[in-house]
Amino acid sequence: MTKPTAIVYVDGLNLYRQCLSGRPELKWLDIHKLCEYMLPTHQIISIRYFTSIIRQPANNPAAPLRQRIYLRALESHTSILKIHLGKIRVDTKRYRKVPLELDTSGNPVLVRVQKLEEKGTDVSLASHMVFDAGINPADLHVLISSDGDFAPTISLLRNLMNVGVAIIAPSGHMARPLLEAKPHLIRSIHRDALRKSQLPEEVKVGDGAVHRPATWS
Repeated sequence: MTKPTAIVYVDGLNLYRQCLSGRPELKWLDIHKLCEYMLPTHQIISIRYFTSIIRQPANNPAAPLRQRIYLRALESHTSILKIHLGKIRVDTKRYRKVPLELDTSGNPVLVRVQKLEEKGTDVSLASHMVFDAGINPADLHVLISSDGDFAPTISLLRNLMNVGVAIIAPSGHMARPLLEAKPHLIRSIHRDALRKSQLPEEVKVGDGAVHRPATWS
């Protein structure tokens, strides 16, 4: 019996923050295998992975290189995954100090904060979900994210375009707007799924290979 089809859209930064940050043993994640693990009743026909190349942190200079190695492994390991890159923007802003302190004039003391923001990925992800559903819809369009900003996209696909939608939350918590969008299927990623969905230690890339980084903080 032929399985129903599914296209998966991965919010890479949300997945990383919710599931992988601080867990180096899980960072060599095979996204294709994870999708198959989470959706055993469907045939995964396409995976779109949205992320940005991180800036080099002063205390972790090898981080961007490790990320690039991982992305090369990820895209080379399966033919159905495509990576879509946004950009990281760095802004320096002034915010009130916490807990609140007042200067001699009674005004809040401000501190300079460097803020990193990912730009372009959310809009790109939402646009591709709508585009794919319009030209060649699968039986299920699956979002891996817990970000409530995607709720309008889920509602549009479900209610106006009449396509099947699902949300796989990277944690046990999902933004209320996503729940209110009433996707047809909701699931959460647990650590056991991540542990069972790791890439091989060596992944062939063209005529060579890349390896899981020996150290990964």
